[in-house]
Amino acid sequence: MCASARADLIEHGIRYSIASPPLLKQTATLVRETRSRLGFHFGAVSDSGLTVLVAPDDSTFRALLGPRFPDWGVGAADPDGLAIYLKAPGADGWIHSYEQVAVHEYAHIYLHLRAGRSPEVPRWLDEGFAMHAAFEWGMESHLRLARAAWTGQLLDLATLEDVNSFRGEKAALAYTQAFAAYQYLEEQHGRQGVVDLLSGMAAGLGFGQAFLRATGSPFPEFQAELRLHLKEQTNVLSLFTDSALWWGLLALVIVAGWWIKKRRAREIERRWKIEDRLHGEADFNEYVDPNDDESWRT
Repeated sequence: MCASARADLIEHGIRYSIASPPLLKQTATLVRETRSRLGFHFGAVSDSGLTVLVAPDDSTFRALLGPRFPDWGVGAADPDGLAIYLKAPGADGWIHSYEQVAVHEYAHIYLHLRAGRSPEVPRWLDEGFAMHAAFEWGMESHLRLARAAWTGQLLDLATLEDVNSFRGEKAALAYTQAFAAYQYLEEQHGRQGVVDLLSGMAAGLGFGQAFLRATGSPFPEFQAELRLHLKEQTNVLSLFTDSALWWGLLALVIVAGWWIKKRRAREIERRWKIEDRLHGEADFNEYVDPNDDESWRT
């Protein structure tokens, strides 16, 4: 972006470089509200020194991130360099919610700061936390997860470390499983379990040791339980997959499961907002819907 077209703002130590003044204001508000919301629930962090840059078009965005950045990416966070790169809504090929993408990328920065910039933050936790923060879950995600469970195509969480090299459906499934894994972690151990895990890593513990201390279970055991949990969620449905006659009923059951999950997510968000108001926090917007090097998070 040329300097004459750029609007800059420094707020609370964060530098925003965005061409459109309305978009600059929107982005700064999203970052401010997300910082407050995540800080209230998981602990405060200092993000002073962060740079948020929004490219006006796809070519500028790609030039900033280099050829190794995946072609399906629309945002990037560099926790090591304390930077967020976004593409302006309306730019070439933009089909996503700008609000969700901005929150998602800031959540990456927050998570790494909260974990003391530990190099051991696993990618599934990184992406799952960011998707959860941005309320990214839809019926398509539910169907994708169910289909992978039925067909035995669930990914090992360790393989998500290479998610930037994934393409198409495999990349989509990786993000979906990351969300499901993070959600299961919170369901089983509560928000405090996540806080304890991040605090352990911030204190210098490796991920495995921090996970064991926070949850009482070794991570391999958690992953085995997660896989069984995901399979059990769709085990009864799998009885109907041999006959096309049952696909209509199957679709209805899947939609019902998605609706229940979506309602639960909305209830969680509603409780968060109530808690925030009780503690004097501002209301937060509702976001509904889903490298040059390995430090990039998309």
